[in-house]
Amino acid sequence: GVIGEDVAVAAMKAGAHDYIMNGNLARLVPAVERELREAEVRQARKQAEEQLRLSERLRTVGELTASIIHDLKNPMQVILGTTELLEAEGVSVERRAKGRRAIDRQVQRMLAMTQDILDFARGETNISPTPVNLPEFCQEIVDTYKQSSTEGNIRISYTEQMESKTSPTVLLDREKIWRVMTNLIGNAKEAMPEGGEIRLHLRIRQKEA
Repeated sequence: GVIGEDVAVAAMKAGAHDYIMNGNLARLVPAVERELREAEVRQARKQAEEQLRLSERLRTVGELTASIIHDLKNPMQVILGTTELLEAEGVSVERRAKGRRAIDRQVQRMLAMTQDILDFARGETNISPTPVNLPEFCQEIVDTYKQSSTEGNIRISYTEQMESKTSPTVLLDREKIWRVMTNLIGNAKEAMPEGGEIRLHLRIRQKEA
């Protein structure tokens, strides 16, 4: 029936919202009613917070979807351009095989983009690092841009600088870095409406001991 102030403070810090003394039971019913009202308020606030999180997630998914739809244009342009090339007369067998491989890569790239949307909607972020030869990777980006670009007022060049005894192969998520690079090139292209040159330079330095 008797507690000290220190015990009451400790109980409140531990999560108690109120306490009733044996000698003052008249406070019991009002305290219970108040707690029930506060529980309803807490529940409503929790539901509102969950709705807000869901709304924010849906908005972010929508933004990601819009971004990927924008990114899908590049592989689609490559596929269309390659298809037109393969339909031309006099295309060599080697060139046809190269074109089919290019189409296959772009289809796989599009599938990876749609998987990103599904993963994000489930609250997942998957990184798939694989060994990538950086010079070949950069050259493929440049070749793809040249295939998909129909405007002649923008040129793209690629140079590389590698120190001796350095490996050109690194671990990275190929598809995600591909999207980063192609977006950078696309932004650079949009920043030069009058035309210009996009320079892609790769420098691989020897790791310091």
